Amino acid sequence: MDDEKYFGLTGYQMSGNTQYYSPDVDRTPLQVKTRAKSKFEPKVLLWVAISEKGISEPTILNSATGMSIN
Repeated sequence: MDDEKYFGLTGYQMSGNTQYYSPDVDRTPLQVKTRAKSKFEPKVLLWVAISEKGISEPTILNSATGMSIN
């Protein structure tokens, strides 16, 4: 058995990060009101294999470079 999970690095998928609060909207900086969104979010991949012989060492990869982080 093996499994993998991608973890996004920008936090856009967290519901608390989709809105902002400001007591004075007119004085709120433009970069807070509007935020550029990239087409492909940077991610980290975590992969582990499990068998009768045990659990493999986790492999962590940077999605942008494909290079191992660990």
